Amino acid sequence: MRIGIQLLQDGLDVLHMLSPEEQESVLAAACASLTAHGRIVVREADAGGGWRFAMVAIGNRLKAVAFGDWRQRFAFRTAAEWQACFQRLGLRCATQDMGQGTPFANVLFVLSRAAAASPSTRRTDTSTAGVA
Repeated sequence: MRIGIQLLQDGLDVLHMLSPEEQESVLAAACASLTAHGRIVVREADAGGGWRFAMVAIGNRLKAVAFGDWRQRFAFRTAAEWQACFQRLGLRCATQDMGQGTPFANVLFVLSRAAAASPSTRRTDTSTAGVA
């Protein structure tokens, strides 16, 4: 997806301007190029953010109208929906509220590859249940 590659170079503060399918495609492309210790940083609005989210939605709509794209569609998700999406893609997610001191419900997600369990980090059952 050509637009996805460009978005990755410029930043990921635009996922809400894509359909849910395009969002996941862009994120999957980012995951494919993510190094073992690399990070993906995503800033998005939290659709569960009440009136602060309404401010984000109004701002996006006004910008779309001002730029002549009054038909622009948006696909916002709640922070929990984003986290579920990242998990489906095999990513670990650290979350930080970006709305402090603003009227906006923005969230910063710092994503990395989920660590695969290695033999040294696997949990071993050391209980004696069932032992006579």
